[in-house]
Amino acid sequence: MVKEDVRRKGQLIRRKGDPYLIIPFRHGVPTALRLAMPAKIYQELRQMIASGGFALSRVKVSPKKSQKIEPNYRGEMIPRAVYKWGSRLQDAPLDRLEGMVVMNVPSGPIETRSQYMTFRVISVNSPTHKWIQPARPGHDFTKKVVEATAEPIQDLISRAITQDLGVS
Repeated sequence: MVKEDVRRKGQLIRRKGDPYLIIPFRHGVPTALRLAMPAKIYQELRQMIASGGFALSRVKVSPKKSQKIEPNYRGEMIPRAVYKWGSRLQDAPLDRLEGMVVMNVPSGPIETRSQYMTFRVISVNSPTHKWIQPARPGHDFTKKVVEATAEPIQDLISRAITQDLGVS
């Protein structure tokens, strides 16, 4: 629960005792099919990270190893991750990117990758128009996979049948 009223830019975000959710949004790199950020912003971020002008965020302690125990929305006590927060994107040209962090996440035993995240709070005080989004067509990933693999799979099956039957 919120310990006191939270205001941002003079507006009430949430009141003490009001329920709220923090919703993470993951943003894709410019070549991503979903929620891709503009290439210019991505290039500027990468340059700032390389020069040390933008600090990466990371998980310091995973929930499995964490000693930080807090209630979830049902009041059940659960372990929470501990984060080391880095820089946040400010004065972003797109409202949806304001406050974006770059999370350093492991992708293997020695390799890490970056995830680009924003976090938004929704509460009983949230203006409803902020959460209404226009419909977007689906990406239909399954159809794209079938189209991309139909010919190689047909060729593979034909060769397997030919080999199994001993037909040349």
